[in-house]
Amino acid sequence: MWYIIIITVCLSVQVPGLLKRKEAHTSPINLKNKLKNPSIVRSLLTKPQQNRMPIFSWLIVILTSLESLAGEEDPSSWPGNLEPLASKAKLIQVGELDSFPSPQEFFMNYAYRGVPVVFRGGAKGFPAYSKWSDLYLKSIPEAQWTMVGVEINKKEDRTLPTQTMPLREFIQRYQSHNEYLVTSVPEYLRYDVLMPLPLQCTQVINNLVDCLLWISGGGTKSVLHNDNVDNINCIFSGRKEFLLLNYTKYKDDIIFDRIEEGAMSVDVDKVDFTKFPTLAKVDFHFASVSAGDCIFLPYKW
Repeated sequence: MWYIIIITVCLSVQVPGLLKRKEAHTSPINLKNKLKNPSIVRSLLTKPQQNRMPIFSWLIVILTSLESLAGEEDPSSWPGNLEPLASKAKLIQVGELDSFPSPQEFFMNYAYRGVPVVFRGGAKGFPAYSKWSDLYLKSIPEAQWTMVGVEINKKEDRTLPTQTMPLREFIQRYQSHNEYLVTSVPEYLRYDVLMPLPLQCTQVINNLVDCLLWISGGGTKSVLHNDNVDNINCIFSGRKEFLLLNYTKYKDDIIFDRIEEGAMSVDVDKVDFTKFPTLAKVDFHFASVSAGDCIFLPYKW
């Protein structure tokens, strides 16, 4: 790129010894051929100092000016500024499998390598897929006294407090309220959630951190964040879309300013590139996961 820029500038400057006045219209291709000619380059280098100064002086000024212009480029003019996250970014489709792989295949090809993957139909064998509904969850006696923490805004805001209520009360109201639920799966519901085949190893089971239940009436959006663990998300009802950043590729470029939360304070509906310019320069991995599907999210993706 720099070579092309320099050639274009030199054509307009008419550097002594390289272009005669009558050749000022010489095309970039012809000029490039002249620069490849060792005798011409040698003659330029052996000419008196006063004849050579304009070449180096102009190039230094030009390159400095170009770098200065690049540094002053206004991020607010970039495509996608003040638009939803990744609206103008390159989207890379997350790979898919028709079912859960064996533990060996999963760890060798995905977990150890940090590669996300969708397991189509992976959750259809879980009892929760066929049993869970609002009516079913409300009918369980334990739901009357099981207390859960409810997020009070469907667009996640981790500065807001949670609201505590019985699970049954939440199920009765969440469809008409601006709220959603993320909590550990109650013990009496864990029988409906099977261990995914790739994790059915003693060493893996002994290192499980948690099993979470997430319920929403739709339209929820999380903050841009990462987790310090590997995750497998399984969808029993509805649909969920994921935008993922490759942690290995971008770990030195993306700064999470909310360090304790592992999150970024960017507004995912209106990304300001003047505050978060690196988000304009990254590729996102995308996946749409429907009822009965599962997805593996690698560490910090």
